[in-house]
Amino acid sequence: MSPSPEEIVRHHDTGRPDADSRVPGQGGEPYELRVVEHDTTWAAQGLRGMVSLDRVGVGERLVVSSAGAPDRMRAELLAAAERAGAGTDPMTEDRASDHWSFVRDGLPGGRLGSAPYVGYHSPDDVPSVVDPAQVARAARTVVAWLR
Repeated sequence: MSPSPEEIVRHHDTGRPDADSRVPGQGGEPYELRVVEHDTTWAAQGLRGMVSLDRVGVGERLVVSSAGAPDRMRAELLAAAERAGAGTDPMTEDRASDHWSFVRDGLPGGRLGSAPYVGYHSPDDVPSVVDPAQVARAARTVVAWLR
């Protein structure tokens, strides 16, 4: 049985430093999730998975990651990238983005992006470094995955 939304999405407003209210591995940028009140499970609602699009604007190949070992979600994203004509760099054990919160709580999740970029979160991290072709590869991959 799939976990309920209440078991998956929690509102973190305790203010405690140990509360799970930080995105792991990204310098602790805050994020906030609110409890979703539903009587049905995520699976019954047709949730296929969560795809994090994170740092998709740099690089010549699309990084496709799973939070742990290779899994079904990563396989689906790699197949979608192939259908979309996007070259990929598969990666595992990537818990440094928003997909990890979902995977940790039992939902399918994967990440597109994460190509190394020396200027990330620096004054040099400006719109002009974004490669439109790389963003297009990511977009085509998501569309292919949704179809």
